[in-house]
Amino acid sequence: MEWGFIPEETKWPFLKSRQELADWRLMFTSLNATCEGLFINEKGKSSIYAGAAQYRRCLVPSTGYWEWRHVKQIGKSGKILKEPAKIPYHLVVTDHQVDNPFYMAGICGTWISEESGEKVENFTIVTTVANEISAQVHNVKKRMPTILKGDLAYEWVFGNLSKDDIMDIAKIKYPTEEMDAWTVAKGFRSALNPRGKFDYAGLPPLGSDEPFNPYQTLSLF
Repeated sequence: MEWGFIPEETKWPFLKSRQELADWRLMFTSLNATCEGLFINEKGKSSIYAGAAQYRRCLVPSTGYWEWRHVKQIGKSGKILKEPAKIPYHLVVTDHQVDNPFYMAGICGTWISEESGEKVENFTIVTTVANEISAQVHNVKKRMPTILKGDLAYEWVFGNLSKDDIMDIAKIKYPTEEMDAWTVAKGFRSALNPRGKFDYAGLPPLGSDEPFNPYQTLSLF
């Protein structure tokens, strides 16, 4: 499936080709859908996700995900720079390993190109307000995926749920004490092990307001 929800043809009839879809994706991002906007968007109108949230819910299996922490940074001059450092972290559910994924709430759909007849199965990940550890990492938007344990994961897909039920599940924050996070190298996307831990000298721990000082020197005495 393609990551990035594609609106229903009935509501967005101009998306008839791959090029029109590509143009639309340059203007709008649909990789994630906020739980608050599943049915009603920010303008108070029906959301592009409404139909899928009601009738086409799915689960996205995962062994971990990456987010960026924005940290005030000290430059070579010793002064705080205008632009913060962006440090990547890997977040996991601690009792789930590589061969035992956890589940994120998702919604999905099928788009057919009127021009070519191509059929594209697509999905988006539902997000909620971040828990404590996620908020310390994703400290600008403070969001996280809606992660569901077994019984709720089953209900999300197979339950005969009302809109209120759907919203209640979509808003769930996974317990902080059951998650972990660590720093990874900035080139993790091309690394053989993108989950591998990487230490940044001078980086304050999560929860600290101290600035990142990559130029600090350590004394032996």
